Amino acid sequence: MRLTPLEELLERFYQEISRNSTWTELTARFTNEQLQTILEFISASTRIMQQETAKLREGNPAAK
Repeated sequence: MRLTPLEELLERFYQEISRNSTWTELTARFTNEQLQTILEFISASTRIMQQETAKLREGNPAAK
């Protein structure tokens, strides 16, 4: 499976923050499958927000 740039960023973020015990405790509550679902949701919702933001900016010259 090829990762998108956002997923690659999140993976790097996860690798860095996984050194933090609080983060480790949080993620330990979830299975790998659940964490993958969370990642997919965050990735998809981020793409939607970026698309909608671009639409708003196109309609508002001052926002560019």
